[in-house]
Amino acid sequence: LVVLEKELEQDPEREESREKLEKELFEVIESEAFEENSLSRYYARYRQISDLLLAKPDAREAWYHNRIQVDLKTGDNIHGRETALRFLEHHPDSETAVVDMIRVCICLHDREGLDRFLESLKTMPVVLTTESLQYIRFLT
Repeated sequence: LVVLEKELEQDPEREESREKLEKELFEVIESEAFEENSLSRYYARYRQISDLLLAKPDAREAWYHNRIQVDLKTGDNIHGRETALRFLEHHPDSETAVVDMIRVCICLHDREGLDRFLESLKTMPVVLTTESLQYIRFLT
């Protein structure tokens, strides 16, 4: 992380460094190797980097997915919902976006939103596999 931060400090516009830093920070957060007090610094930095990457018109599916996971983990469920909606808008054919939206609705205890979303799946260009269908079958 220190090396990537240095690279980014030397050249703040270097996309490759931002992308690598996002990945490394997400792995640190997911590893749960640090106490919650120590993680707050990593969460804040992750959000900064993630915001920059998600502002790009060609934001990758993994960046959306990772940010939603971090939002849900930190209790920022409203931002998680906003990110999930943007994920679906930018990647309407992504099964990962579908599963993430279902998870967000569950975390928010939003049964009405979940029902509306499940109904809207009929018009979406996404191909669902057993990964998402197991959730859908359970919830309907």
